[in-house]
This record gives sequence, structure tokens and C-alpha cells, in this order.
Amino acid sequence: MAPLLQDRATTILYGPGGSGKGWLALALCVAIGAGIDFCGLRCQQGRVLYLDFEDDVDEFKRRL
Repeated sequence: MAPLLQDRATTILYGPGGSGKGWLALALCVAIGAGIDFCGLRCQQGRVLYLDFEDDVDEFKRRL
């Protein structure tokens, strides 16, 4: 998903709370996992690992 992400590299999103980092990360993970375009960028299907150290599993499921 160049130019946003590099293949086989760690990507960290950071910024103030409430700025949408979790929503963006989850949307990127879904796009990569499903191999669907993201905001007009071609996305190759692949495996993802989503780590969130702030929200709980219920919030994750609600957003998903």
C-alpha cells in the first residue's frame, strides 16, 4: 500500500487522543486483510497484526 505503508515493516500511528488513529489503523488492517482498495490506493492482500494498548476488545468490535 505504498506510499502509506511499507511491506514487512512496522507502522506506528501516533498523535493526540481522539484524533482517529484507531479508526485509521483498523480501516487499513481491514483493507489489507481483504485486499481491497483504500481511499483510492491499491492494496495487496496480506496478513496484519493490530495492537491497541488503549481500547478494550468491546471497543474494537464496535468499531469493526
